[in-house]
Amino acid sequence: MKRIDEVIYLMVFREISIISMSFRLFLNGIKRELMRMFVYWIGIVIIGSVFYSCDGLQKQKVDLIIHNATIYTVDDAFSTKEALAVQEGKIVAVGPEHEIMNKYQSTQTINARKQFVYPGFIDGHCHFVGYGLSLQTVNLVGTKNWAECVSRTEEFSKSHTDGWITGRG
Repeated sequence: MKRIDEVIYLMVFREISIISMSFRLFLNGIKRELMRMFVYWIGIVIIGSVFYSCDGLQKQKVDLIIHNATIYTVDDAFSTKEALAVQEGKIVAVGPEHEIMNKYQSTQTINARKQFVYPGFIDGHCHFVGYGLSLQTVNLVGTKNWAECVSRTEEFSKSHTDGWITGRG
């Protein structure tokens, strides 16, 4: 026969073992749950990264693309490029043909067939001397007959009284 203290010891030991085993199962369950959540979030990050990186596959819309050209950029090195993209009348990109064609799309595309494309020349100027001299002559542009020429000349002579009267038109 076992002594009462041995029985109590065995019962306490058994209870501690059950509690310990339950606690281990509890911890294993938490570990499994944490692992499952970790895998879940890693999956979301991977899928989100794929969708985010695919966003760059959509081409930007522009008004005009000129490609297969010799484009003078007039930079410090006077380099040439193969293509350019235009949006709202402004050049938004210049570069190798494959880069421009992969990044942009347009309903109006021009194949320049290796022809030259130069920067725009805008020459807003005035010939001040010629303009000033023209203000001292009768403007006969658009006159339809001799009587109209005489009428404009008479009107001009009222405000220009010295010297010869000349006209153009």
